[in-house]
Amino acid sequence: MQTRDRLLYHLNFVFEHAPEGLESLIEHRVPITSMEVVNHPLIVVMQEASEGGEASYGLGMLGFLNSMLDPEDRIVAEYDDDSGALLGFK
Repeated sequence: MQTRDRLLYHLNFVFEHAPEGLESLIEHRVPITSMEVVNHPLIVVMQEASEGGEASYGLGMLGFLNSMLDPEDRIVAEYDDDSGALLGFK
C-alpha cells in the first residue's frame, strides 16, 4: 500500500470510529514562529487571523502529513457546504 493510500485509509478509519476526536485533532493548529517552516515548499502552514496587524501561522496535523506526500497527492478534508461538518478525507 502506498503512503498516501495508507494515510487516507487510517484517517477515514479513525473518522468512522471516532469522528469527534479526529475532527478535533484535524482542526487543532500549533503556532509556528519559524519562517523556515512557514516558507517550506512542502509543509502546509496556514496563516491565522492576527491581532495588531502582525501575521501569525499555524500548523495542523493534515498539513504536516501532507508534507510527506508529493503536492499533487495531498489529502484534503471534505466538509459539508451547508453545515461545515467534516465528511471525511479524499
